[in-house]
Amino acid sequence: MLENVNSESLAPLDSTGEPVIDQSSVQRLVITFLTITSGLVDLFDNNTLTPELQAWAAQAERSADVTSAVHYLVLAIGSQSEDEQMATAYFLRGKHLALSTLAGNLSVGTVQSFVLTTLYMLRSCQINAAFLFFGSATPLTPSPEARIAARAAYAIGLHRTEINSRFGPEVHVRRYLSPSLSLSPNKTNPDRDRLWKSIRVLDLYLSISMGRPPAASDADCTVPYDSASADGSERYDLLNASAQILSLVEGIVQDVYSRRKTSLQLTEGISRQLREWSGKWLSALLRAANDESESESGQDDRERVGACQVLASYYYAVMLVSRPFL
Repeated sequence: MLENVNSESLAPLDSTGEPVIDQSSVQRLVITFLTITSGLVDLFDNNTLTPELQAWAAQAERSADVTSAVHYLVLAIGSQSEDEQMATAYFLRGKHLALSTLAGNLSVGTVQSFVLTTLYMLRSCQINAAFLFFGSATPLTPSPEARIAARAAYAIGLHRTEINSRFGPEVHVRRYLSPSLSLSPNKTNPDRDRLWKSIRVLDLYLSISMGRPPAASDADCTVPYDSASADGSERYDLLNASAQILSLVEGIVQDVYSRRKTSLQLTEGISRQLREWSGKWLSALLRAANDESESESGQDDRERVGACQVLASYYYAVMLVSRPFL
């Protein structure tokens, strides 16, 4: 992938001031954001994200905290394909707020804000910057802030499901919701397990595509990458499917390419894992990818885009394991 020029030259001079938000565009931008990130990350409760951002955008004076950082970054990603200058203004404001809140306590919002920063840079073809902001542990990292996403996830225990289970609803998510939209007291929102899986998926996507070591590891992780339905079968879940297939790709890269050793026995073992994965997911993903139905909420588009994203990772895995024998 080509490295793009820095888009900050497109920003207004007062890039850290509050950009003007067109409230009529918030719902559309949120739908766009959810669609383009489907199958890659799952950072929010999709049912409450739109009303939350609408309530926040309607405020006469918005607070300079990590919540505002997250909201600006969501709008920035949603705006990228239609108004680059406005997207840059949202992004710079969100990044400025995210960096300025690092002196306080790390939180779910901290992780979200730097994951969103990474996604924005990735979509802007600023690959090296995306890698550094996400979690590079290499000497190329210019500052501690540049590795905050993955390090913050570890710091607050997102990789341990027993720690995640202790937490109730996140306060910053509920702040702008009306009482009728309040969350159940027994529900963690955003789901910390799913936030860790998003970290893992994005990490593997970046490291595999760039040929660099991952910033996160499953070595001390207890978050499961599967979920069972009532009848005991695997429940359809794009994020789980993505985490599973990218973990397989990571194994292929390490075992076949990094160690430069391959054998029929090793290849058969990998092929068996791919067949097991495809037996669970392939038919459901193909149905979702080929579904032509439409909905005002954008749910159908999200399912299609997410399914295509996961399928692309699967076909990439097949090509990687086949390449040494071609």
